[in-house]
Amino acid sequence: MVPFTADCPDCGAQTRSAAVVVGPSSLVGDAGSEPESDILAKPRRTLDAFAFVEALGGQTEHVERSVVNRFHSTFAFVNGQLTSICEHCAENLPPAAIRSAVMNAFVRLGRKRLLVNERLMLFSSEVVLTEFRGDTSIEESAMRDPD
Repeated sequence: MVPFTADCPDCGAQTRSAAVVVGPSSLVGDAGSEPESDILAKPRRTLDAFAFVEALGGQTEHVERSVVNRFHSTFAFVNGQLTSICEHCAENLPPAAIRSAVMNAFVRLGRKRLLVNERLMLFSSEVVLTEFRGDTSIEESAMRDPD
């Protein structure tokens, strides 16, 4: 979970929220594969990059228990998708509106060693990821706002 600050497109207030960023050791499958039938035929591979989770849906019971209930004022399920919400109006913060803020917060806080790997196991059959630029290295990045 990466805390970030962004302007809410609905109420216009600057809001604090959080987003999910997955790491290089995360396991992913190919788009369109059926988790139950293709698990042995198409084994999962490691992501090998950091990525912002833009959308997460599908088998969500575990996600609801471990993420939404734990961070109840930060996340919600909207139309079957996990989403970050505004602390003021509780509306969905669209991924396009927060993508840059999340990635910049991840790199800035990671450089200062202020992030902790939550080690949450998130299983989902429908995920949309935006990978960070190749070779993102928190320790070595001297760029400001490297998204």
